[in-house]
Amino acid sequence: MIRIVSAPKGYSKCLDMSSDKFIDQVLKNWRNRLQATYSSGSLVEAYCHQVNTCIQIALLCVEEDSQKRPNIGKIVEKLNEIDSAIGELPQKVSGMAMHNNKNIGMRKESEDIKGQHQNINLMTGPSCSELEAVDARETSSNAVEELIVVRTEEKWKIIAFLLLESKSKKIVILPIYGIGGIGKTTFERLIYNDPKFKYYSRVWIHVSQIFDLNKIYESIILKLSEKESRANERQMINSCLLKLLSGKKILIVLDDLWEDGQFHLQELKDMLYHADSNIIILVTTRSQRVAGIICTNLQPYKILPLTNDMCWDIIKQRSAFEARDDKKQLTDIGREIAQKCGGVALAAQSLGFTLRSMNFDQWMKVKDSDTWNEPVSNDASLPNYVLASLKLSCSHMGSSLKKCFTYCAIFPKGNKIAKDDVIYQWISSDFIKPTKILSDMQLDVEKSR
Repeated sequence: MIRIVSAPKGYSKCLDMSSDKFIDQVLKNWRNRLQATYSSGSLVEAYCHQVNTCIQIALLCVEEDSQKRPNIGKIVEKLNEIDSAIGELPQKVSGMAMHNNKNIGMRKESEDIKGQHQNINLMTGPSCSELEAVDARETSSNAVEELIVVRTEEKWKIIAFLLLESKSKKIVILPIYGIGGIGKTTFERLIYNDPKFKYYSRVWIHVSQIFDLNKIYESIILKLSEKESRANERQMINSCLLKLLSGKKILIVLDDLWEDGQFHLQELKDMLYHADSNIIILVTTRSQRVAGIICTNLQPYKILPLTNDMCWDIIKQRSAFEARDDKKQLTDIGREIAQKCGGVALAAQSLGFTLRSMNFDQWMKVKDSDTWNEPVSNDASLPNYVLASLKLSCSHMGSSLKKCFTYCAIFPKGNKIAKDDVIYQWISSDFIKPTKILSDMQLDVEKSR
């Protein structure tokens, strides 16, 4: 694709072609290559059909209307269909050998293209964040394994306070603010999943930097009614919300709020207020200003940094420290590393995973690394020690893991990566070796046990 766009191999003549002519040209080129490789006409036709399907999928993936683009599940389903069709055709061993040689050649060619990438200047266009209202840091309410070392007492105080306030107020809004990585979302999730709110209808919304009131309302409607909203006007949305919120106890989480426009935030509060409802709203934000604007009757709650001992506890848990034979020699070094976390849980967790497979000398290198003193970001809401810890984690990855990690950069911002699919892609790129790959039938059997 890089060669076609940049035209280093004579593809410039394709620039003036219509899309249909261009596709015909691509198919013709593939047909010529396949006919030179295979003697079977049916096999050539099958592979040409495969190429055509891949082109159609690619065109759908760049549809201007994002709603018309297929998700990874649909793409894999289509690819599996054409793989199955090819698999049903009789193939000679010699043909397969030639096909494998062709794949090896194509892999070498792709490496060559990859090497040229740095020297090619392509036309710039809008960034992913301008095209899509999505965020790569999207959170959810799903109960996952969390390391909570000190927030339990804080959680009980907040829950008791919220329940008490909700007895006398129809709507209670509590903003929770603090620097990035401090543990706001984790703390919020603890409250959200607590049994004391089991009789509440609960809604979790990841807001992100792109504030879209309609999407927030649609998310609330979807999660309360379990149906997609067909309302497209504000009055209709308000009417729908009124019915869903009426007479209910509801806990709403607005996670990662960045919007600081007073008008928009007031409009949001007005839409969520209903006289015969009992609504508790939790908001997380990095900004104290945003927290001050969104709050109504409660003071914003600031998440304080963890102590050095708490960060050390997280590092010990994530690094399986207690199971180590050399833990006595590493204790003082580990405590010094914990001090560099700045009280941020994310930094401690990242370092804990990094240190798990390291020996004494490697622990010393992490402690004395110059990365801690390098300016990494100008973002005051994400302090240097957070990004420094992440950078150290990345730099100490094994070569195979680095390839897998770097490969994930091909996915657009906000894309939800299907774990099993990306593992197959790593295997096909020869980043990792397959161990035991289960068929769909075997997976169903495993799930039923």
